[in-house]
Amino acid sequence: MVAVVSGRRAGDTLKLTILRDGKTLNLAATLGDRKALEEQRRREAGEEPEEEPGQKPQGDMNSLNLEKAYGFTVESMDAKNRLKGVVVTSVDPRSPAADRGLAPGMVITEVGRQPVNTLAEFNTQVKKAGGHTLLLYIQSPNGSQKFTLPIAPR
Repeated sequence: MVAVVSGRRAGDTLKLTILRDGKTLNLAATLGDRKALEEQRRREAGEEPEEEPGQKPQGDMNSLNLEKAYGFTVESMDAKNRLKGVVVTSVDPRSPAADRGLAPGMVITEVGRQPVNTLAEFNTQVKKAGGHTLLLYIQSPNGSQKFTLPIAPR
């Protein structure tokens, strides 16, 4: 059973009665704010605070948090490498990126049908996607395999 509570605020205490298997259990629950709960969890874990919506990332274009948004990270290609693009450095195994087959060592050469030769160009195209599914053109590290891979945000 789901109960909708209106006219209450964070900090208000509700009395709940639960009936299960013919037994009654009385509980008290204090309403809270999900953001406040997440901030408390982050503080206790020693993590960085989450950016507020609309807040601009600090630093240069390299500050884009792909790990949080899509579950993978990238770096610039080595200047000696014959491929252009960015290389995938890590993939969270529980992310949509991992589910779609993205793996470390793969080279991303396009985002949303736009070529990306540098990390800054990659970040610009990801920001243009606005948190929606990324359409990535991938090449294997040796350049032998090319394919398109849609990566949904978390």
